[in-house]
Amino acid sequence: KATVSVLYWCRHYTQMSRDKEKKQGRSSALSVANSTTPLPSSSDLTKLTPQEYLDKFSVTAYLKDVITLLLENRPGCPIAFITDYFKNVIQGTSPLVRSYRYVRLTSLNRMSFWDNLVAAHGTLDERKGGGVGITGEDMRRLLGLLCTDFPPEIVTAVLQILGKSETCIVPFKQFAAGIYACLQYEPFFASVERLFVELDSEGNGYIETSLLHNTLQASVYETSRRAHQQNAPTMDDVRLFTSSIETPTVTFKQLIKKIFVLTDPSAA
Repeated sequence: KATVSVLYWCRHYTQMSRDKEKKQGRSSALSVANSTTPLPSSSDLTKLTPQEYLDKFSVTAYLKDVITLLLENRPGCPIAFITDYFKNVIQGTSPLVRSYRYVRLTSLNRMSFWDNLVAAHGTLDERKGGGVGITGEDMRRLLGLLCTDFPPEIVTAVLQILGKSETCIVPFKQFAAGIYACLQYEPFFASVERLFVELDSEGNGYIETSLLHNTLQASVYETSRRAHQQNAPTMDDVRLFTSSIETPTVTFKQLIKKIFVLTDPSAA
């Protein structure tokens, strides 16, 4: 149930980073799509060897990139995946949008997700010539695209947790930790929203804090009756959570901001 999900997330903070050996990020062939170099004449092109022709327009690089992404992510509709890839190549999307697409290519539980994070970080870095790194502002903008339903304070809080201002350079390890943490919250916030909608039966846009407290307590009681689980939520967890809400009513955004504060690792 949504109530159980909320309680477990309040009690246990999901780790923001994993120990993982990172592969070297591959060079993004997409940057060539923004080139303004004049095209050679047809007569010049006929003089090129097949390999020279493919290399001149980075066709080989594009094909290698899309095949690598295809095999790493294994989408259900590979032809549609390839079509979408080349559609974005032709349109010459911005580094920010390309970085966003890398992150969204696959789910968090796939190993290829971490390789896509390397590519996303490299794409933003490449915009500045490579080797410079991305700034907190770059990361804030990317998180804004990824977490459109989150209150903006949460995106700002991620940078604060990482200890980065908008002008600071964000290394890959912290970049990956911030992106991963925010995406971990997506299914959780969906559970919170289901609970909120259920309690806000009249569609007021807010719920009574006492009603939330009673609902969570009832869920804890029912869960404890069915089976004993180690580290299961307790009545004390409910009291800790609801007592932190200092107003008689709470909106959905206020609720998830409060939960985020309680699960903030910097507060531990």
